[in-house]
Amino acid sequence: MQYLKKYYFLFLILTFATIILSINLNKPFYGHHDWNAAWYSTFARNFVNYGFLTTKFGSVMSGGPTEPNDFTYFTHYPPMLPVLIGISFKIFGVHEWSARIIPLIFSLWTITMVYILGLRFFGKQVAILAAAISGVLPIVIYFGKMPVQEVLTIAPVLLSVLFYFDFFKKPTTRNLFKLAASLIFSHLINWPGYYVTPLFFIHYILLAPTKNRLPRPKGQGLLFLAQNSLHIRNKFSNFFAQNRLRTAIIFPAISLCMFALHALHLAILTGNPLGGGMIDVLLFRLNLSEKPLDFTTFNFLKQQFFLIIAYFTKPIIFLSSITILWIISNVKKWKKSLQIQLFIILGVFGILHNLIFRNMAFIHDYMIIYLWPFIALSSSFGLFQIVKKFKIKSQSMIAVFCLILFFMMFLQSRNFVSALLGSSGFKDGYDLGILINEETNLYDKVLVLSPEFHRYFDVFVNYYAARNIDFEIPSAEEIKNYNLIIAIPSRDTPQSIIDVLQKEYKATTINQFIVYTTR
Repeated sequence: MQYLKKYYFLFLILTFATIILSINLNKPFYGHHDWNAAWYSTFARNFVNYGFLTTKFGSVMSGGPTEPNDFTYFTHYPPMLPVLIGISFKIFGVHEWSARIIPLIFSLWTITMVYILGLRFFGKQVAILAAAISGVLPIVIYFGKMPVQEVLTIAPVLLSVLFYFDFFKKPTTRNLFKLAASLIFSHLINWPGYYVTPLFFIHYILLAPTKNRLPRPKGQGLLFLAQNSLHIRNKFSNFFAQNRLRTAIIFPAISLCMFALHALHLAILTGNPLGGGMIDVLLFRLNLSEKPLDFTTFNFLKQQFFLIIAYFTKPIIFLSSITILWIISNVKKWKKSLQIQLFIILGVFGILHNLIFRNMAFIHDYMIIYLWPFIALSSSFGLFQIVKKFKIKSQSMIAVFCLILFFMMFLQSRNFVSALLGSSGFKDGYDLGILINEETNLYDKVLVLSPEFHRYFDVFVNYYAARNIDFEIPSAEEIKNYNLIIAIPSRDTPQSIIDVLQKEYKATTINQFIVYTTR
């Protein structure tokens, strides 16, 4: 009961956030950027179909039945996301909601971590408002339940930040083990988990205090053993505390070890520690091999600015800007202020991924979600800076300000959020996948006569069809090998092939699809 009283507001916020995030929880995967959900759910379903050991915990890309010797793996990310969805599928069955429940849980965890960091560094009022803001940000409402690595990474990173400051203040082995465990978990989810270790390294080198070695205990018998045991534990603490570089190097060393393990996993899956096109995709995402259409540095920066405004709302960005100005004006005192140190770490973490992988950020608008913790905390802190500036002490007046803030957020974002939640841009792929699944048996050979459809919808078709599908247009003789053939005249199926098929097979028209059954 005491615990409930202490975290009463957090429980209310988490309950409300769960309701908001549960909107469209079981919607089919065809909305804005829902290819992520279909893509990673395909890997997760293969864990269910073949088992974690048979797949070697690798992301098998095939939509239909495949022999283990023919597995092809997606290797561009650490494996934790599809593994967790696979576990959910095993427990609850293969559903859209059982895929989305994993990121939903992590989003609630992130809100909890925002609250804990706010409570630890700024006080209860800032913590409550930051957590409440987190639950209603447009980027969280829509992407907070999307099965994608970005959503899962933030919570364990924030936990790492919390444990890092615990270790920074008290460098004991226990605190180090907690920090290492949280870092390892974040590294298993996504590459931005790696970003905080160099930040911790730099911070520790610049600011960590050193301590004097504790004297060796003196005494006899049981008292000596007890004191000596304490001394041994203290020696571990002194090992960390006496040399900044020796301790700080531990943080990037964890990242190097985790990358070595990832490379070993890729070698097991593909025979190559950088297998599956890791180098090629790295060069593209770094903007070094080629650029997306219309990409320029100016267009990129302009796009990021407008995305931040849209997904975090103008009132929140305004309040966050107040905190940024406060940081700049107090930066000379930052050695004494853990608040400024936290803001800098969260802010740098929030922008690093998009600055490094510019191509990726230019294509995927949800990459700015890494700014979520910084903006939630800084906007809350900014509002209370205004309260402090104008010496407003009435709690009811502060509550009115908070209500006005949420009302302004609602007015700005309601149409945008409604459009996101109602998006259905890839429904054609879903429709075709369902059609194929209903019209075929598991091992039937399926041909879709549209390379163009494959280019835009293959992820959705493969997931919902759960069959092996060819999209390339074969010769007339090869067509006879398929059990189901689908023409899409509204796309790029040649009319000449449709004319031949009409003579040979019975045709059924379903929406834009002409279905030919050869059995």
